[in-house]
Amino acid sequence: MPINNKSIEELLDLEEALQESKESEDGGDFSALIAVYESLYKKISGDKDSEYAPSLEDIKKRLITCLVYYGTYLKTIYQKDDAASEMCLKKALKYDRNLPIVYYRLGFLHYKSEKYTSALIHFQNANRFQQAKTSETYRMTEQQSYNCHLYLANCGLFIAVHAKESLDDLEIDSNVNLEAIPKYEISPFYGLINENDTYLEKHAFLMTTNKENKYCSLEECNNALTNPEIVYHIGGLDKYQIINEKQYYRFFTYAFLHNGISHLLLNLLLFVFAGPPVEKQIGRVNFLMLFISTVIFSAIICFIFADRPSVGSSGFGYGILGMLTWFVMRKNKIVDKESKNIIILSVITSFIFTLTYSNASVLGHFSGFIMGIFIGGVIDINRSGSKVQQ
Repeated sequence: MPINNKSIEELLDLEEALQESKESEDGGDFSALIAVYESLYKKISGDKDSEYAPSLEDIKKRLITCLVYYGTYLKTIYQKDDAASEMCLKKALKYDRNLPIVYYRLGFLHYKSEKYTSALIHFQNANRFQQAKTSETYRMTEQQSYNCHLYLANCGLFIAVHAKESLDDLEIDSNVNLEAIPKYEISPFYGLINENDTYLEKHAFLMTTNKENKYCSLEECNNALTNPEIVYHIGGLDKYQIINEKQYYRFFTYAFLHNGISHLLLNLLLFVFAGPPVEKQIGRVNFLMLFISTVIFSAIICFIFADRPSVGSSGFGYGILGMLTWFVMRKNKIVDKESKNIIILSVITSFIFTLTYSNASVLGHFSGFIMGIFIGGVIDINRSGSKVQQ
């Protein structure tokens, strides 16, 4: 049944279900929740004698809150959509004009699209309503208020620049006296545009860490997310966190984190080419045992002897090489001559990389390799005489 055809009681039941869904992992359906509040507001406001009339103001507040804070995610809860955001922000203003944060966000969206005239109007309204009596829920923060004034100044400057450029490109008739304008001179404030833009770019995002909250640029945020220190903090093998915070899960989680894309790709390359023949030979259960044992053993060795945090599943990768080496070492040969040469060359190349690359965990690689040989020695392989495929 369409939402508009539902009774107030049915809409309230649906609103409760959608609110519960919003708290779940899937994030709920914001568009449906907004539609419910819109329908409730329309039905209740249309009947002033309704028993639900006293709740009309509360319904309006919920509707505005959804439009302002969740309208950005109408299409998907995982990705913002500027068009949906602008539509919902404008709709919120139909229910209440006194919303400084809404004007600020509309101004930012238009500024980002280089619509400086409309952005200027929105920033002016944001400042105007910020000075009025407004609910704290919809007020700008001090940082946003400061940014709003800068954006406002920048919009005016950009408009002035565009006007000056249009004037320069204007085809002027020879009869026009260019000297006739009294007291005309170019404003000294043109240079402020770059300065303001630089400041706004460097303070566009709020980054929250355990130590502090600070405003920074998009590039700084991206760099922080790929910063090894952040990766180590999330779940790396860190002695301090394990001993003092008793975060023993780090003995396992470190293997799922990597110090950059190149680190991850190198390990994946090793798994893709060396993993399948080993798994085929020893079976999935034993392969899983190889993974768990090499990861934990490498973690223990690094925890005891290494002097710096570490991340990555290289211990498991070298455990696979250790298992292949065990195949070569066995008396009842299960590796043909060609495959044997490839395995030996791969092992030598891998350890040359380990010893020459400054950020490589030598202890982690060697311990994983040794554990791989050890696991190979205790696994009973019944397929004697079978060949490991290259």
